[in-house]
Amino acid sequence: MARWIPLEEKTPENGEYVLLSFVNEKQEPLVGTWKVDDEGGTFYAPFTGRTYASLGYFVNAWMPLPESYKPEVIKEAPWKNRALGDFMKGANR
Repeated sequence: MARWIPLEEKTPENGEYVLLSFVNEKQEPLVGTWKVDDEGGTFYAPFTGRTYASLGYFVNAWMPLPESYKPEVIKEAPWKNRALGDFMKGANR
């Protein structure tokens, strides 16, 4: 599992979506995007075009987002093909 990375230690890649921890301990973690321009880097809130700092949220650490959920590939049981095959043999009568 990923760990929280303090901002003093490292910043995300430009444009990377990450999970953010905030100085205000009552604020639950949120997703944000790290963007760098001529003035430096800052975290943006999704779909707002605003920085978290401008919204009063101050980031102290971040972590990479987990991979998307991928369901397990379930192999069909061999009996299923046999049973369906036997059933379908009589379907054309």
